[in-house]
Amino acid sequence: MLATAAVQHVPYAWVEQTVPGGRFDGHDTRSAAYTVYLMDPYQGPWASWRVEPWGSNHRVRQHGQRHLFDEVEAAYRWCLGSGKPPHTRFGLDVDRAGQRVQLEEADGSRRRVEAVDPDRL
Repeated sequence: MLATAAVQHVPYAWVEQTVPGGRFDGHDTRSAAYTVYLMDPYQGPWASWRVEPWGSNHRVRQHGQRHLFDEVEAAYRWCLGSGKPPHTRFGLDVDRAGQRVQLEEADGSRRRVEAVDPDRL
């Protein structure tokens, strides 16, 4: 899996989660503005927004049938509403029928995480 992100500081938790021999590169963006790009290379939709450290409102541009930023925002709101579960509680079940995201509950049981509909939030 390849992910690209711009951060102001590298959280030490990232280092703790890196497997032996793993590495990541980070750039300090404390005082620099930057643009975030999100795209689906298979279907074509994209979103972008400019992040400025001195501001809190960001103008979002989206194009395509899927509104990718709305999907990210809906997932973020779901995460907040679910108590911000740590990544260690998530699992991915994969078989011939497909794949399903699971969330481990406090009692050890697992429940399926359904896709979040941005229009329902």
